[in-house]
Amino acid sequence: MVNSCSAFNCTARYIKGGNLKFHCFPKDAALREKWIRAVRRKDFEPGSRAVLCSKHFEDSDYVQTVMDTKRLKKDAVPSIFDFPAPFNIKRKQRKMSKECHSPIEDSTPQPSTLCGNPPILTEQAKVDEAVPVRINKRRYGSIFH
Repeated sequence: MVNSCSAFNCTARYIKGGNLKFHCFPKDAALREKWIRAVRRKDFEPGSRAVLCSKHFEDSDYVQTVMDTKRLKKDAVPSIFDFPAPFNIKRKQRKMSKECHSPIEDSTPQPSTLCGNPPILTEQAKVDEAVPVRINKRRYGSIFH
């Protein structure tokens, strides 16, 4: 049976005498779950022969042994993958401001209901309020009487 890497988009296969090392998924449940999340494969449940190659680990994840070989640390988690572009984008976390309102650069007043302040209506909002709204009864049924 040929051992090939379980990581997405990795074509590494075991070759006798090759430079790549192949690491089995850990038996420890918590660490195994970290590895599975790192691989990011949908509905992936690694079998007993599932492996990841050394391309997916940092140099700092290895320990140099007495025999001048590298051994994977017990708590190492794979971190180097070749995911498609949408997976590589890190989303910015929004920071919540401590104030209720932030200064608005636009000179037109904006409706605001934060902190219990009544909304400020512009002339356009007053006109829009006076225009009747038509509701599509086929789409929404009888929820609007």
